[in-house]
Amino acid sequence: MLKAIIATALVITAAPAIAEIITYDCTIKGGEERGWIHDRLLTSVDTGSKSAMVLDGLVNHYNGAPDNAGFKVLNSGKFRVRWSVLVTDAKPSTIKANYEAQIDPKSNKVAISVRFPLVNVSNRPRGKGNCQILKGKTLF
Repeated sequence: MLKAIIATALVITAAPAIAEIITYDCTIKGGEERGWIHDRLLTSVDTGSKSAMVLDGLVNHYNGAPDNAGFKVLNSGKFRVRWSVLVTDAKPSTIKANYEAQIDPKSNKVAISVRFPLVNVSNRPRGKGNCQILKGKTLF
């Protein structure tokens, strides 16, 4: 009996330490044409360390490489990934764009939106799409 309790405790204790990195290749259809929502988003999430990396057209243009992102598993089971991009326009001035993507790991669907915290924008760009899991590949 004691051996069974100890074995169960070891399994329960070890479970959170098992890291799983999942990379999603998402194709997105946005509702706006100004380029804030790109048609492709690559996201790697590390469920063990609760971290993520993202790469899309804007991140690639301004950073030249994948960028760190915040990661959280929501009560619904969806993955929430958040990142920011500093965009320079032609004036030149800088606009901060805060992105949030929610990926449903059960259906592999994604919903993405952008907020502009320092600019008065009435309609936030949004998009939806489908993701495929890329096995053996990661942005980390």
